[in-house]
Amino acid sequence: MIPFFGDKMYQKVRESILDSLNMVNKFPGETLLQIIETAQSVYNKTSNRINAAASLLSLADTVHDSIDKKLIVSASQLLQFLPMDPTYSDICETKLITRNILHAMQPLFDNYERDIRLEFTFTEPADNHNREVSFSGCPDCIISVFPHQTDTAVNVGYGEVKRQSMAGDHNLVNLDLVRLATLGKNTINENELSGSLSIHVVGPYITFYLIQLKADGLYCMTELTHVQYPMSVSEVPAYITNFSKLKNVLHVFQSFCKYEDTNTDLSSWRRDSLLATDVMLILEKKEK
Repeated sequence: MIPFFGDKMYQKVRESILDSLNMVNKFPGETLLQIIETAQSVYNKTSNRINAAASLLSLADTVHDSIDKKLIVSASQLLQFLPMDPTYSDICETKLITRNILHAMQPLFDNYERDIRLEFTFTEPADNHNREVSFSGCPDCIISVFPHQTDTAVNVGYGEVKRQSMAGDHNLVNLDLVRLATLGKNTINENELSGSLSIHVVGPYITFYLIQLKADGLYCMTELTHVQYPMSVSEVPAYITNFSKLKNVLHVFQSFCKYEDTNTDLSSWRRDSLLATDVMLILEKKEK
């Protein structure tokens, strides 16, 4: 966007979008300290995993805010399943998802009352550096709504994962970002959504984006926040300090990643997406 509109216009658009999202929610400070102390007690071996996880679930039962409950349950899962200390060997994407990301993310987005599920596809080609570039098919993660408890899902979010050793390959990392933008844009068009969520994971870092159709032909992909998720119990206390940021992401997801509430016909605003071959041609010309 900056090359076309300039930095000043970009900053104005970004600030306007962030202001409209009302990201001012705070996770309760006293509860935050309780969770951090519980996580530290597990690492210091003054409390075992089961007792600590059970105490967090009991704590979740006492809070009234549904998003706060989700965040506490997520912390409980992490204390149960993460290793005590991080491993410094390269972890394949499937193991990264099942051991680390799944326990952090699934409790946040799964909502059985609203029939929302976050699922990982665990496709092994995701670990292949030379996989074919495509902006269709299964991404690494899908967030789906099942309206009227049917088997026909409406996708409201997508995620892509790259392991740490691939972080330096900016071409592959950025292609994942383009793929997320395309998938999010397409589901907005096809399902008449107010927005869609994108989750971009590179090593131990997660960036959340909201995609919206803001004007005639103008789709904006706005970064909501960037956090480091824990690779071990020792890193859980630092991760918990991000709960206010994650609470705002969930608030935005619940507020905007759903069917359009207005009766305004936006069909004339929508545009078809570029094909993967078109994008690759543009990138090749840019490199030259």
